[in-house]
Amino acid sequence: MFYQDTISKIKNDYHEIFLVCVDSRRLSTWIKDHINKDRDKIASTSEESIRDKISTWIKNTVDDKQYENLSVMGLISIDDIKYKDSTKNTLAEVQTEYADKMIALILDYIKELGKKKIAYEEAYDKYNAGLKKHMDAIAAKNDELKQQGLFAFSKKKELKAELDRLNNEYEEYHRTEPVNLKNAYFNM
Repeated sequence: MFYQDTISKIKNDYHEIFLVCVDSRRLSTWIKDHINKDRDKIASTSEESIRDKISTWIKNTVDDKQYENLSVMGLISIDDIKYKDSTKNTLAEVQTEYADKMIALILDYIKELGKKKIAYEEAYDKYNAGLKKHMDAIAAKNDELKQQGLFAFSKKKELKAELDRLNNEYEEYHRTEPVNLKNAYFNM
């Protein structure tokens, strides 16, 4: 059939839009490809900008005129491209339904991204403050050790033992790095 490739393309294009709406990985990839790769810029994108980008993408994905011509010929129907439980009957309604669904999903994504960013930043602020405290204590003991006289053997031994204890505490503290929160934010 002459129009088979066009019909398949239209159906596949709408199936791709559908998959972006139901698969969080595809949605995340879509956001990075069409809105911005930078998480901070994604988080500050306005709803209006998101709406424009989605509408443009949907309109550019499927040629309305081709769809209308094929629909008039009876070669494709609205049921071929809409959600299974959708009650929409026109191409414009279906496109609006997909756009509204994507906008809601992206706004939820941005909200979640913001929460994860705050959790990540707060955890690392606390972690880095603790790390600095440990490093400052080690530096102070090193300075104290350097200031000891040539024959202060017992004091040097005592300070070296204290330094070993501080280094062990530092290593233990270093293992508490909140990488799970870092990964949750950066892997969105």
